[in-house]
Amino acid sequence: MWSGADRLISRLVYRSLTTLETLPNGSVRLVGDLAEDTGRPSLEGRVWTFTLKPGLTYNDGSPVRAQDFAFAVKRALDPDKFPMGDRTLRNFLLGPEDADGIGGEHEMPPGVIETPDDRTIIFNLDGAHPDFNVVLAGPNGAPVPERVSDISGTSTLLPSTGPYQVDTFTGAKNLTLTRNPKWRADTDPVRTAYPDRYEVTGSLTLDEIKTRIRAAGSKSAVMTFSGSLDKDGLGTADGATGSGTVRVTSPAPHVLAYSIDTKRVPKLKVRQAIATAYPAADVLAASGEDGVATHHLLPPGIPGSRDFDLYGAGAHGDPAKARALLTEAGETDFPLTLAYATTADEARGKVVKRALDKAGFRVTLKNVDVSDIYENVGDGAYDLARLPMNISGLPLASAFLPDSFDGRYTYPTTSNFSRLNSSAVNDAIDAANGTADLVAAGEKWSTVDRRVMEQAAAIPVYVPVRTFLYSSRLKGVQVDLDGLSPLNAYVTE
Repeated sequence: MWSGADRLISRLVYRSLTTLETLPNGSVRLVGDLAEDTGRPSLEGRVWTFTLKPGLTYNDGSPVRAQDFAFAVKRALDPDKFPMGDRTLRNFLLGPEDADGIGGEHEMPPGVIETPDDRTIIFNLDGAHPDFNVVLAGPNGAPVPERVSDISGTSTLLPSTGPYQVDTFTGAKNLTLTRNPKWRADTDPVRTAYPDRYEVTGSLTLDEIKTRIRAAGSKSAVMTFSGSLDKDGLGTADGATGSGTVRVTSPAPHVLAYSIDTKRVPKLKVRQAIATAYPAADVLAASGEDGVATHHLLPPGIPGSRDFDLYGAGAHGDPAKARALLTEAGETDFPLTLAYATTADEARGKVVKRALDKAGFRVTLKNVDVSDIYENVGDGAYDLARLPMNISGLPLASAFLPDSFDGRYTYPTTSNFSRLNSSAVNDAIDAANGTADLVAAGEKWSTVDRRVMEQAAAIPVYVPVRTFLYSSRLKGVQVDLDGLSPLNAYVTE
């Protein structure tokens, strides 16, 4: 599961060791899901032990066993099956030396996951991670019995632990979920499962989505899982109804940023000049998205997020100040190549080019396939590329800052597209990871954010604001980190 929409739908079918519960006031807390509690750490967060609730079964009545979690992790980290894998889980378990994953010739190191009995799972991490239990609040913490190796991905025999099971699945376009007869509400802390079925249709255009919701009005229960709608959407304001449609907005759990290749742009003052000239508000306007301009890497809602503008770029950048920094570096007409893949990226790129050219750079825009960006940006192909920070959607700085900026992890095994290797950043990451108290750790991650910005390895631009639509007959939906959540949805007569 990669996108927030995928994860939202998956939570109806698959339960995890832990889960995030969104409270009525919008705050979020971690609770045990399949596990009896949120886990028991020892050795400063290096070892985590979870005990399963008794009597858990899959939809076919077979028991959920501790060994299923070990198999799930091994399967997810096999680069032959899932080349991208989940870098957060992989890095926490294996560390820098084995960050290329397991599978084939790379077997799971002995003792990483222990299952002394059918209800006990022990994770032995590479280093201290007091927030590891949050990483398991999603697909990473869901059990997968080994028998799935012989089951097709479109089969209705896929094992379910949530209140729903796969009834029909024909790829990205159509998915039908019906009730799991073995689900027990008394063991589930976050799901109510009132609707009898869900019919999910994918690959729709924005206009098709709007048309369907307008047609539904107050007669049908329809919702969007994706927040990638235009900023006008439908309705007039958050919670407002119009023609039976409700519109809500929420900031995304990630920051849109531009990565700077520190090997191609080795002089710090040159990178700082780029950061100083960047016109965040203008890039946001060119994107066509709704959002909030920002100058730091931690999105709102993540412990440690603090608003600061280290270079005083403001909303539109400061080209004069940037030119002065470039002069101090002994550079003029410094060449930069900015890779872009989409029409929106091109519009953003043109804004960036105008601002940086005015500051004394010479920017070349290069149109490439999006896969080319991810495959080559970390190999020194481009100076600048747009990348989302915290694509995992987890409310943790530890889920993306080390993966993106720890110099001990190298591309392609992580997302260190900037190829940064700064002892100040690495040390700050170690200090944050080693802080057991999560509030205090948040302060440490705020320091990591600042250390990365001091190196100007990435230029944060804006936090997208997502728009979600649903018909007024549907009640109980809440916006959470992944999007518009159906976990407590119900339908009025």
